[in-house]
Amino acid sequence: ILGTFTSCAARGERRGAYERIGPHHLDITGAQVKGDGMPQGPFRKVEGCPSGSAYPSLWAHDNTKERQLIVEPDSHLQIRQVRGRVPPAIVERAEARWRTATRAHYGCDLRFNSQSLIVALTEQPSMGGRAWPSVVFQNRDYEFAYALWSNSTLGLLCHWWMANKTQAGRGTTTVTGIPSISTLDVRALSSEQHQAARSAIHTMSYLRFLPFDQIDEDRARAELDRRLLVDVLGLDPSLCEDDGPMQRLRIKLASEPQIHGNKQARLVFNAVEEVSVRRTSPRS
Repeated sequence: ILGTFTSCAARGERRGAYERIGPHHLDITGAQVKGDGMPQGPFRKVEGCPSGSAYPSLWAHDNTKERQLIVEPDSHLQIRQVRGRVPPAIVERAEARWRTATRAHYGCDLRFNSQSLIVALTEQPSMGGRAWPSVVFQNRDYEFAYALWSNSTLGLLCHWWMANKTQAGRGTTTVTGIPSISTLDVRALSSEQHQAARSAIHTMSYLRFLPFDQIDEDRARAELDRRLLVDVLGLDPSLCEDDGPMQRLRIKLASEPQIHGNKQARLVFNAVEEVSVRRTSPRS
């Protein structure tokens, strides 16, 4: 498994499998006027994303709406006016920002004990935002395998290892820090493997995932691991058996204090909602 992923930082590359990471949120909506007399960000953000919005955006976290692999944009962007008009320079800057719109978005401000996704996918290309910068690939078909890896147990392990963990239950990174986190080298996969990853994402798109501190009891996460390791990467199915190595890794990660943050409640899904209940065995 270790031979199948790479960190672009470890390889001495600037981007590795990425073409680029999307812009910092201030370069999208920052109002500070720069030397050319134009605001830093060519857009202003508007809450909500009506159907047909020209510039949809996934901007902030909402845990209850981010339990499934495919999420809806939470806002949309409008091109700024400057002194009552839209200068050509603003239009050019807006179009340059929009070229970073993707379906794959990396969660920079991750709370292990409340959130369920490291990478969220949108149905259509959307701008990233403060909490969800976009990840741009040379080949957009790579987004599915990347999302599958990032939300797997191994993806969590890599994020946890490299993230800033100064607060219990939280593992943060920055826009510039994302490429330093080890990830699957999606360039090494065949077209058949990429198709398997796309199929896995769509097959599991209806599943709800528990927060990462409950990864040991999350059957959806176990299914994602199996589809990644067996269906996409072609590894031995015994890795994903109920008492196999991946389940043991999930148990260890769930027991890690930096992940559970001494949270004494657990999330339970029913048919229509999620509820928080107190643990019968408190964590130490």
